[in-house]
Amino acid sequence: VYPLFWITGFLTIASFIKLGRMFLPGRGYRSLPPGPGPLPGRLENLVVGALALMCLATGVYGVPLAGSLHVMLHGRPLDATLPLFSAGSLLKTLPLVLFGILAWRLVLTDRGRKISVRARALAPQLRTVLVFFFAGLLAFAAVAY
Repeated sequence: VYPLFWITGFLTIASFIKLGRMFLPGRGYRSLPPGPGPLPGRLENLVVGALALMCLATGVYGVPLAGSLHVMLHGRPLDATLPLFSAGSLLKTLPLVLFGILAWRLVLTDRGRKISVRARALAPQLRTVLVFFFAGLLAFAAVAY
């Protein structure tokens, strides 16, 4: 499972770099294509808002939340507090950042664009992904409690 986390991590970083470059274009990068796409509906806004609140809550209350999850999963409190934002733990993310930058640069090549077009053709709609992701989070919460 750990390699899957690594792949997910560096591809997430690559996608955020791409989004940043699209909305804050700099030298040598094409801007967004003209014409707006379909606007997100209430369901998409609700799910994205709930996920944003959960991200904010885990960032602000990360250590207490980790302690609570440990008690739920293992039946005993954590022996020590987690150094979530220590220099050592942040340095461990450096390879992910470098691989993310490399993946983003790969997408800018002709071969990378061809791969992106094929992947985009296989991708489900955003609404479907968000609904299943949120349902999975709710199922996990129900099982954990």
